[in-house]
Amino acid sequence: MDSVNADTLPVHLRNRRGNVNEKSSSLQGRLNFQNSWDIFCRDILTISSFVISTTTAAPHSFEPSNNATFVPHHLARKPPPRSTYKASAPEPTSLQQGCGLQVPTAQSWAQNLPAIRAWIEGHWDPFLSNPLYKNFPNYLRDQYAPSLTPSSVFCDTIGACSLFSCMNLKADLPTHDKQMAYFVFEQIAGLDHLYSSMRTGLGESAAYMTNRIPALVDRYSSVSRIQQHLEDERKKELLGLAIGSSVLLMAGGMAGMVATFPAIGAVTTASSAAMGMVAATYVSIIGPINAARSVLPTTKASLKDQILAGLNEFSRSGLNNIARDMEKFMEGDRNERGLDLLDILKGEYFFRRDDPIQRAIRSNSDQLMWAGVVNALWAWERSYIIDANAPAGCWNDNRGPQESRVCLSERPNRAYYVYALDKSQEYAPGSGDKHARIHGPTGYRNLRDRDADAYGFSMEDVVRSSLFVHENKLQNAIERFDYKKVASALARGKSLGTNLGHIPGLFTLPVCRNPGGEAISSVWETKGRNYPCMCGEFGWNNNSWHFSKDETKQFLIYTGLMFSENWEHFCNKNGHCKGENGIDIHASLDRLRRPGDPQIPKDLKHPFKKCKQKTKHRAGDPSQDFSSNPPI
Repeated sequence: MDSVNADTLPVHLRNRRGNVNEKSSSLQGRLNFQNSWDIFCRDILTISSFVISTTTAAPHSFEPSNNATFVPHHLARKPPPRSTYKASAPEPTSLQQGCGLQVPTAQSWAQNLPAIRAWIEGHWDPFLSNPLYKNFPNYLRDQYAPSLTPSSVFCDTIGACSLFSCMNLKADLPTHDKQMAYFVFEQIAGLDHLYSSMRTGLGESAAYMTNRIPALVDRYSSVSRIQQHLEDERKKELLGLAIGSSVLLMAGGMAGMVATFPAIGAVTTASSAAMGMVAATYVSIIGPINAARSVLPTTKASLKDQILAGLNEFSRSGLNNIARDMEKFMEGDRNERGLDLLDILKGEYFFRRDDPIQRAIRSNSDQLMWAGVVNALWAWERSYIIDANAPAGCWNDNRGPQESRVCLSERPNRAYYVYALDKSQEYAPGSGDKHARIHGPTGYRNLRDRDADAYGFSMEDVVRSSLFVHENKLQNAIERFDYKKVASALARGKSLGTNLGHIPGLFTLPVCRNPGGEAISSVWETKGRNYPCMCGEFGWNNNSWHFSKDETKQFLIYTGLMFSENWEHFCNKNGHCKGENGIDIHASLDRLRRPGDPQIPKDLKHPFKKCKQKTKHRAGDPSQDFSSNPPI
C-alpha cells in the first residue's frame, strides 16, 4: 500500500504514532521488570490520589533512603470462583485439528517470535495509513478472517475479542500467513482478557469495599467517641478540620498498591510484562477528578459519606477509563509509558487467557482498598510511630505499653511504638489537663491478631511500610504521583534485600526518629505521657541537636500536628523544650495552609533544640484501646 501523507489523515489517525512510517522498536528489553514496575508505580499512585481528593483540606507537602524484599502474601477474603485451571498443567503445543496450525501458547509464541515480529511490522504501518480502519483487530479481520462478524473483534473489554476458531481464517491464505495471523489474533484476545479482568476485578472490589465503609469507619476510627465530646462550636470546627486534613493521607495508603501486585506473579502465569499492562491503563483514571473538592466532613456520617463518594467516583471513572484506554490501544495510540499495541505484539510475553489473573487482581484490589481506607482513618486520628533505640533489644523494651510496641526481626535493637494523639481531650472546657491523651490507633488489635477482617496484615507490616516511606522520603513523591521515585526506592531496596514486608508503601504513618526514647508514652493516662517534641537523629538534652538533622517540621506536617496548640504548649510546658530562636518555621508552615485550614498556633515559631523533661515511662491503661476506643 502506498504511504499516505499524515496531514491528510483524520485526527484520530494523525495522533496515533506521529510519523505513520516510523519504525517501531522491539519490546524486547523494554518490557523488563523495571519498565513494567515504573508503569505500575505511576498508575497506582495516580489512583491513590483520587479517593482522598474529595475531602482534602490540609497541606501535606510530602517528600526519602533504601529498601525492598517482596514477600508473596496470599490473603483470603471471600472464596474465589472455582477453576479447573492448574498452573502446572502443560500448555498444548500440538497442531490445531482441521487447520494444521500450531496452537498459540507461550512456548510456541517464543519459538516463532522472530517471524511474528517481521510479519506484524509489515502490517502496522499500512493499518495506520488506512483511513478506513480505526481498530487494528478489524483491519486484521478484513485481511485474514472476513467471515468473522465485525462484532467479534470489538476488543474493548466489554464486547467479544476472538477469532473463535482457526477455521475462520481465509482458506486460500499461505500457511505462513495463517499461522502468523492466528498468533496475533490470540495475543490481542489475551490482552483484551487482561483488561477485562482489571475492569471486573476493580468493579467488584470497589463495590465490596463501598458496602464495608460504614463498618470500617466504626471499627478503625475514633469519630464515634470524639463526637460525644463535641460540646461547643470550637470543638466541632476542630473535628471537621481534622477529618478533612487527615483523609488526604489516603493517597499514601492506596499508593501501596505499587508494592503488592508482585504477589500476583506467584499465583498466576502473569509476568512483569502483564503487570506492566495492568498498570498502564490506571494512570488516566484519576487525573481530572483530583482537582475536585467537596465540603469538609464534620460528623461520622459525613466522614462515611465522603469516603463512600470517593470510592464510588473512583469505581465509575476507573471502569470507564479502562474500557476507553483499551479502545485507544486498539486504535494504535501509545500508553503513558510510550508503548503501543505494536510493542505488545512484538513482545516476548504471551498474554495467555488464564482464570487466575482475574482472581488475583480482584483479591489484591480488595486488600489494597481496605488498607488504603484504614490508613486514611488512622491518619485522621493523627497516628504516628516512635522509632527508638533499644539497647537491651526490642523484646526486652518495657518503656511503653507492650500492646503498642512492634519489634522487627531484622532490626532487633530498635523498638517501635505506634500511637495516636486523642483529639477529644483538646480544649476540653473545665478540664484539669487540656492536653490530648495518647492512645493506640483505633482497631489496631485486629492487625496484632492477624484478624481475617484485616486480611492477615500485621502491625509489623504497618511499621515496615511506614519506615519504607519515611526512610526514602517518599511522602512528597506519593502526593505528586512521582512513580519513578517510588519505583527507584523499591528497586533499590530489592537489590539491598531489605525486608519491607508484604505491603511497602501502603501504610504511611509518620515516623518520629527518637534515639533516646523520650517520646515513648503511656496511653490513656497523664502519668508517663510524653509527646513527640523532637524528631531526628539526636538526643533531646545532650547538645547533639542540629537543624540539618531535625525532622520535626515534616513530622508536624505529615501528622497534622502543625495545627495543634496542644503539641506546642505541652512540649513547652511539660517537656521544658527551648527553641532555636534564629530559625523561624512559622511562615513556611503558614504557606502550606489551604483555604479553610485553621491557623498555625502563634507560638509555633522555632524548632526545639533541647527538651529538659524528666522523662518517666509507664504503660498506662492499654485496655482502653480495646474498650473505649471503641470496642471491637
